[in-house]
Amino acid sequence: MNSFHEILRRCAALVALLSWLCVAGYGEELNSERIERLFGSYGVDIVHQSGLKRVSCLYSLSGDQEICRTFAVVRFVETMPEPLSRVHGEIRSGASIGATLKENGWQINKINRYIGTLRIPAEARFLARSMRIEVPVALPMHVYRLVASRGHEHLAYATLIEVHHPELHSRGSLEQAYRDLPGEPASVEEATAFEALALAELSR
Repeated sequence: MNSFHEILRRCAALVALLSWLCVAGYGEELNSERIERLFGSYGVDIVHQSGLKRVSCLYSLSGDQEICRTFAVVRFVETMPEPLSRVHGEIRSGASIGATLKENGWQINKINRYIGTLRIPAEARFLARSMRIEVPVALPMHVYRLVASRGHEHLAYATLIEVHHPELHSRGSLEQAYRDLPGEPASVEEATAFEALALAELSR
């Protein structure tokens, strides 16, 4: 009986998530759109990528200087769904994730894993240079699963760890912007692992 009720509970949760996915997505401002709206320009630099991982800086221009507004560590799903294979090829070639999916007719849906504050050490010279900020500093951090939706298809695409420039987001603005999203809260151990991965990449 308990297992039957557990199955019903999981089915109800799945139906609720799918219902949300069917109505969400296009209305949500993409990170690239927010950067362009606030700073007047947007671009993406691939810091490095290998296997299932991509590390990039989403930037705006100040004169001829790039200012990193979001430092993103992306881990793609291990088996890429066939309907996403072509657009994934564009993204692996350096295109923006959210904008490219959206341009190809996919809704962008984010499932919250973690919102917090990441303490950036003085050794993170790359981040200091690319964001034009002084370190050490505490920066807002957002971790989420990205699901691409089109029609009846809802396909897991990647998990993103994003560390934001303080002029783009605060922890409070992240919590406000994503307060209505479905969530899969990270455990303490998972949150610590997300932070460690971000620090390892931005301290290169």
